[in-house]
Amino acid sequence: MDEDPQNAMAPENDKKASLTPFLLAITFVLVVTVSLPTVILLFFAMMPTIVAYIVDRTSHKYSVYCVGGLNFCGVYPFLTDLWTGQHTISATLDILTDIFTLLVIYSAAGFGWVLFIVLPPLVSTVLNVMTQRRVGQLRRSQKTLTEEWGDNVGGDAKEISTDTKQSQEEEIPV
Repeated sequence: MDEDPQNAMAPENDKKASLTPFLLAITFVLVVTVSLPTVILLFFAMMPTIVAYIVDRTSHKYSVYCVGGLNFCGVYPFLTDLWTGQHTISATLDILTDIFTLLVIYSAAGFGWVLFIVLPPLVSTVLNVMTQRRVGQLRRSQKTLTEEWGDNVGGDAKEISTDTKQSQEEEIPV
């Protein structure tokens, strides 16, 4: 009667895992049925985000966050126009065929790509400068300590670790 609790839970987890795609399919069908114009607008307007998901081979998919967030910011004003006005397929096609609308939506996504490409090297450079500044401060502090306490304070790291080991060996009675 000794059952492993993990094995007892395994069939339940398998049922949940097999239900997930089914529930997603049902949800997708319901959303398409209820608001087809919104789905059409989001599908065509969020294409740069889909491309970012496909192109980004990293496990974290940071490009999807950058591009997708700003892409949605570009889509949102037109999405609210669709929701507050006529929620029809013809209204969606009017939005998607307006060149200004496409310019705003895809420019926002393009700005997301710019952020994704430009910010990591910029942050790296800033962190490198901050690190070099901190090293300079520590060297100045080390110099003042050496002047105040003598050369033994600023000794070599190997000498310090050897002295520490010798003092620890002397304290331990055998």
